[in-house]
Amino acid sequence: MVPGDADSTTDLVQAFGLGSSSNMLEIGSGVGGGTRAIASRFGAYVAGFEIDRWRDGERSEAYGWRIEDAQEALGKLSVEVRVTADESDAYSAKILETWKSFVAQVDDNPLPNELVLPMIDEAEFWARRVAAIQSGNLRLCRMTCLKSPLEE
Repeated sequence: MVPGDADSTTDLVQAFGLGSSSNMLEIGSGVGGGTRAIASRFGAYVAGFEIDRWRDGERSEAYGWRIEDAQEALGKLSVEVRVTADESDAYSAKILETWKSFVAQVDDNPLPNELVLPMIDEAEFWARRVAAIQSGNLRLCRMTCLKSPLEE
């Protein structure tokens, strides 16, 4: 359950200038819809890693970074930050739109009993995220970066 659709995903990465010689890593690829959309639209090689391998850590204490700290750490790794944008409000809206769409589908086609409790858990997880975003305690920032070539 990721907010948005394939067009939203490809819009987010358009600034990367991806092409057939590009490689990209997507963390939190889910079933791979966004990953496939990126590869299809831009011809890039996209490797996806599922968020469930490390998401459990998020459900406990989180250690956020201020944007300035992230920029400094990236700079030390020879990564040039080109654009920084706060996408929090748009992300929160996509979460709510996606759940609204899901609920409309479930109204017409109820979930099997074995999926009810996992979906309640997922809904609670996303509700906590939206609450944290709307309170200002959590922000989602997108950074467009360029890795400097390795020096010889």
